[in-house]
Amino acid sequence: MTTVARLSDRIPDLAIHPRSLTTLLNVIDDPAVGADELMPVIEQDMGLTANLLRLCNSPIYNSRREIGSVREALVRIGNRAFARLAFVLGVEPVLNKGGAPLSNEEDSLWRHSLAVGWASAKLAAELGVPELSDRAYTAGILHDLGKAAYDGLAEDLGLTVMVTHEQERAVLGVDHAELAAQVVDRWGLPEAVVEMIRNHHEPRGEGRALAGCRAVHAADRLAHEAAGHYEEEEIAEFGIMLEEWGVGNDVVISIRERLSDIDTDVLALALGRG
Repeated sequence: MTTVARLSDRIPDLAIHPRSLTTLLNVIDDPAVGADELMPVIEQDMGLTANLLRLCNSPIYNSRREIGSVREALVRIGNRAFARLAFVLGVEPVLNKGGAPLSNEEDSLWRHSLAVGWASAKLAAELGVPELSDRAYTAGILHDLGKAAYDGLAEDLGLTVMVTHEQERAVLGVDHAELAAQVVDRWGLPEAVVEMIRNHHEPRGEGRALAGCRAVHAADRLAHEAAGHYEEEEIAEFGIMLEEWGVGNDVVISIRERLSDIDTDVLALALGRG
């Protein structure tokens, strides 16, 4: 068995079948997709259904009366919002292993993933590829999926919280970006998402593909900056690079402020309710 295969086996299961993720992404891209394709994705898992209804009845959605069924939730919040919520809940067990359900704890993998998903979508539009915003959102949420394989293993291998991808490759033979890319490719997610994840540390490609990779890379970097992982000089240098890419300084400031605000609910932000 290869190193990638062994590490992949350590990644927790999704709350839904991997093929269902493709259905959800299709709905996010095209809200006209009918409810008959959405309902089976959710109703096959009682835990996912319960979490979905709990969130739909939370202050995030500000529902004036209780939503009692999945179909009612779908009608109330709309196909696209429903699909995005189901997607986030479907991947939460993978990215929040060992944490409280829907944990918002500062610097957690789950919080970071939500922040990067939200920022990636905003930056894709700013980089001139608004049509890739939803793909960038998906890639942003899943970009650090490979780190889920390290749970309970990192310390034994001498991998610290802020380990570099070069160190990962030296110790494991693969970094978390490549591991995540191979896993989501096996799930059948779109190639654009796979490549954004694979190249989120070192953006590659041409044209639209490069812009999408840059969106996830910049979002990841800005989220780490907000968590205090970079010095002021490094932050200033990256700001200059973003300007060269065509990202407006006002957008960068806005993203930094939202992600640095300890009162920001990143789950609500990622669901478009922030």
